Amino acid sequence: MKQAVLVAAAIALAPAPANGQAWLPATGQGAVTVLFQDMAVRQHLFSDGQAVEAGHIDSYNLMLDLTYGVTDRLAVGISLPYVSARYKGTFGHPGSVLDDGYFHGTWQDFRLSARWGLVAGGTAVTPFAELIVPSHEYDYYGHAAPGRKLTELQLGVNVGHVLTRVVPGTFVQARYSYGFAEQSLGVYHDRSNLDAEIGYFINPRLRVFGLTATQYTHGGVPLTHQFPGDLCGVPNPVPPAVLLSCSTFMHHDQLARTNLIDLGVGSQVSLTQRLDVFGSIVRTVAGRNVHAVNHGISIGLSWGLGKSGPPVPGGDDETGRALPKCLCEKGKTP
Repeated sequence: MKQAVLVAAAIALAPAPANGQAWLPATGQGAVTVLFQDMAVRQHLFSDGQAVEAGHIDSYNLMLDLTYGVTDRLAVGISLPYVSARYKGTFGHPGSVLDDGYFHGTWQDFRLSARWGLVAGGTAVTPFAELIVPSHEYDYYGHAAPGRKLTELQLGVNVGHVLTRVVPGTFVQARYSYGFAEQSLGVYHDRSNLDAEIGYFINPRLRVFGLTATQYTHGGVPLTHQFPGDLCGVPNPVPPAVLLSCSTFMHHDQLARTNLIDLGVGSQVSLTQRLDVFGSIVRTVAGRNVHAVNHGISIGLSWGLGKSGPPVPGGDDETGRALPKCLCEKGKTP
């Protein structure tokens, strides 16, 4: 059950970083984004989806993101989260230096991305590749661990469409990725992620949106009601000394067969031509082998880079033309 998975999911759902959107910035344009997150976990979900009270996890995360348009068809990005987490409860990981009731903070994983605009305009199709690399040798063992400390290559596609003729000012976009995860103990645990957003511009400066994020793990280790004894081949309760010598248990945070569905809502305001502020709240509505997010609150700002260019074609009226232009230049995304 991994806090890092939820941090990554919440970052993917944040409305400002441009790494995960269908529309690209023009040549020489981009955005710098700063995102703050308050995340609270109150329940753990076993492999059958049943919730159990096993302590609380609170984390405060700061994410820095830079996206830049190399050409009108190619955009690159880099981001790095700082995660500060605390576990409070009586089921801390034996021997963990993180599950002591205090906050522990460190940088998590670099995310390096490249997106290629296959189709542009009111309908956008954008394949992408993203490399996730641990920033340093951080501790992955514990409820309050900042991440999984695994290298991963994600390949996928972003698809977006402006609903100009249906409901002017409305757009939808979705992102699918398949992650080739570094194996731990030789266990296969790749993952598929599908994120989606539907948004509506109340006026050119204000939009509201609903969003969802899902994850399905291919392979991995289920965490059943017999956890952790089933991982170590012994009956519960398992003595701490046995757990510390059980390699599967020591790596279960990396290997959990995590499946989840998160839902959220949010809004974004353009204060100036370059500066946006945004906020969203998400919650886990279903999951297996995962920490369930009771609330994930994101607040941030995005600063546009480069000179404003001409409108991007996207419809027959001004709303249709302005929407994809606003999305790509301002870096708005789920």
